Amino acid sequence: MNKKIKTAALAGLSALALASCSSTNKIAKEDNATKPNSYMDTDAKYLILSNDQRATINKGNEFAVNLFKTQIDMQSKVISPLSVSYLMGMLANGADGDTQKEILASLGVGDVTLQTLNESYRALLNSTATADKQTTINIANYIAADKHFQLKSDFRNTVGKIYDAGVESLDFSSSKAVDKINMWCSKQTNGMIPKIIDQLSASDVAVLMNAIYFEG
Repeated sequence: MNKKIKTAALAGLSALALASCSSTNKIAKEDNATKPNSYMDTDAKYLILSNDQRATINKGNEFAVNLFKTQIDMQSKVISPLSVSYLMGMLANGADGDTQKEILASLGVGDVTLQTLNESYRALLNSTATADKQTTINIANYIAADKHFQLKSDFRNTVGKIYDAGVESLDFSSSKAVDKINMWCSKQTNGMIPKIIDQLSASDVAVLMNAIYFEG
């Protein structure tokens, strides 16, 4: 009997959801597989990664296992290491110095350059939409920033280009900001998660979100 499954999950910096990935290399003679921007060279069958990118994905799998271990004997929930990884990846691009190093170390990729991390995450985004024509997978990222704080243009460009993140400036003192964030949540999860927050704190500067929707 065929059964269709729908699921959706949404993560902020404290809410998590589930996803996994795999990769493969083409024959070594294809030089593009080792170039920094090789994540652009994808086809219908394979997610093509350089050696550094493949190593980064493997370390991400280790992070996933460690994250699951922290939830043993905890209340039942849906957890997504991939969602957490995308959020932390975006944060890393907005940080520098020791803070950036600590973020990368927490992901288990302290010996990986930020560029390689970005390229690896971009490759996953590119592949999920075309990996299986019989399934629908939507991975979306979003940043809402209080209008009293201005994000640097380099950061906005990076999260937009690499993470496909929508970036908006909102008035966090207005209930319309909460409505806007919840509308994004509902849209990206196809209505399965219609609401994620009730209010924003006066101390909030920005909200980073990742949503994963699966149907198959």
